[in-house]
Amino acid sequence: GSEGDFGAMAGHAPFMTTLKDGPLTVFKTPGGAPETINVSGGFAEIGAGGLTVLAESVG
Repeated sequence: GSEGDFGAMAGHAPFMTTLKDGPLTVFKTPGGAPETINVSGGFAEIGAGGLTVLAESVG
């Protein structure tokens, strides 16, 4: 998030945060290989359905 790094696992309490520019690391499966996506700004929402990221730009 814009105020620091965070991690979320299944069952995490719902929340929304703004994103700072930089790498976003996603683990799609427990113990799986990470996927890193560079984002520039945007929002992340964690809810019952998982993680949703709305980034201004990626790459």
